[in-house]
Amino acid sequence: HLGVVEYRTGNRKIGVELFNKALGLFKKVGSLVGQANVLNSLGNAAMDSREFDLALKYFSESIEIKSSLNDRMGLLNSKKNVAIVYRKMNLREEALSIYAEILTEASYHDLKPLKAETYNSIANIFLDFGDYKKAEYNYGEAMKIHTEIGNKIGVGLCKFNLGSLATNQEDFEEAMRLLLECKKIFEEHKSEYLEMTVSAMNHVAKRMAEGI
Repeated sequence: HLGVVEYRTGNRKIGVELFNKALGLFKKVGSLVGQANVLNSLGNAAMDSREFDLALKYFSESIEIKSSLNDRMGLLNSKKNVAIVYRKMNLREEALSIYAEILTEASYHDLKPLKAETYNSIANIFLDFGDYKKAEYNYGEAMKIHTEIGNKIGVGLCKFNLGSLATNQEDFEEAMRLLLECKKIFEEHKSEYLEMTVSAMNHVAKRMAEGI
């Protein structure tokens, strides 16, 4: 816990040192749960430092332990982190393959929030590819689930993403319609995402004015 506190308050070097000390202690007492959690934290730290190979090593070790413990949610979380690293490395096909595994598991066990999050992550990769049609489909699937489980902020973020997608395709009227809808949601819930939505709307308005 001290390592997490130090790391999150900006003392990253001290945080990583404490993670490594904790890992040694957990190995000494034979706590597999502790080892898996600390390895995940070390993986996140390495990813933040763009040491991607090291991050993959830590996440892989965490996955191995979580698999032996039958820790389904922990395993899926570590797999998700691997996919994030692959995307940062521009290994998008590899990332999509991991997300497909996660989506299968989330569907089988009816883990709807994770399923929605995974659809959103898949959409982001298709956006990287410039495959707007597949990105739109996956954002839409995420939004359906958020609507079903009553996650209004999730719905708003999907509308924001679809608005950004419409902006990329220079469909500014559709972009503004979607951004207005998510602005209303974020205002109602006093969300931190309101500011970025207003900024996106201003950008779209500027692009519309330039086209007149």
